Amino acid sequence: YDDSWRCYIFDECHRLTPQAQSALLKTVEEPPEKVLICLCTTEPDKILPTLISRCQRNFKIKKPKRLDLINLLISVCTAEKIKYDNKALSVIATSAQLTPRNALNTLQAVYNNCGEVTYEKTVADLNVVVDKYYFTFYNLLLQPVIETYRYISFIYELKDTMSLSDFISGLIEFTIRGVYIYNGIAVDGLDQSELKPYSQLFARFTPEPVSYTHLRAHETGRNL
Repeated sequence: YDDSWRCYIFDECHRLTPQAQSALLKTVEEPPEKVLICLCTTEPDKILPTLISRCQRNFKIKKPKRLDLINLLISVCTAEKIKYDNKALSVIATSAQLTPRNALNTLQAVYNNCGEVTYEKTVADLNVVVDKYYFTFYNLLLQPVIETYRYISFIYELKDTMSLSDFISGLIEFTIRGVYIYNGIAVDGLDQSELKPYSQLFARFTPEPVSYTHLRAHETGRNL
């Protein structure tokens, strides 16, 4: 395209009112010459079907795999001569929910604050709940009789460590990761040495306890 082309981008276009979306129908169907109109949304179900049907191309953007995102962070660290380790980059990818922009911003923030991106400094800087908390949470709930003092002490420590919403989000991802590992499904971003604890923990579950512990996690959250 040459300089005579114009491109109009409607980001988060699901926020447009139905009336505003209707007003775009004619323009999207027959745009002016050398004009591109891009409608970007994370909630396509909120876009009028008549507007979607008039779009000439539909692109569904998926999040990258964990390993792909970690490799992106490695390339940035290498180019910028940043000291790092893979485990720290895995933590960053998880905290960014596998979103490249968030991961790059987080990488920069950790480096600016710590001068390097090692696992210990990354965890401390981001104040994230590392996997040990999820292992502890499940091990406590798997006891035939919950030891009240240990459970309350754990919840107290967790409450001072991070927000409930972040814990629940991480717990869900941890559970999915554990189920995959136990069933022999490849998981990006984990060393072989990290797989055994997952297999041992999730060998103790059937689908019913996994669902139950998720429910208990949410109940715990409401009581924090």
